[in-house]
Amino acid sequence: MLKSMFPATLLDVGSGRGTFLWPLLEALPDLEVTSIDLNEDAIRVCQDVHAGGMRRLRGRLMDARSLDFDSGSFDGVTLLEVLEHMENPEDAVAEACRVSRSFVIVSVPSKPDDNPEHIHLFDQEMIRSMFARCSVRNIRFEHIREHMIAMVTK
Repeated sequence: MLKSMFPATLLDVGSGRGTFLWPLLEALPDLEVTSIDLNEDAIRVCQDVHAGGMRRLRGRLMDARSLDFDSGSFDGVTLLEVLEHMENPEDAVAEACRVSRSFVIVSVPSKPDDNPEHIHLFDQEMIRSMFARCSVRNIRFEHIREHMIAMVTK
């Protein structure tokens, strides 16, 4: 999905252990990525990788519900396996829309699971309603093995 959007800059919200981040950096060698997370250890790893020579990766300790970036700072934003953990995910969606120029990609579990940290289970209508506050052109949904992906274009 990301390759078809041709982003130069990306904000990856909730990068965590880098399950998505590390393959992304390998697959898109010219992409500038800013990784944010509430986990200090995760951000420290990103900062260490940056200091070790991967200058196109930056890590910042930050809450997705209150982003310290100007509006339109990034071509796109990813919120992958993040929203189901948040009390008020609509705030993170609004902030992602604000800082994105072109697109937001969201992935969430589509079936109940045994993760005690998951406090929400979303369907397409719930995702649509969270993005209703944003000026979006289109929302396209795809499903892969017990997960839903929403590709939102502005």
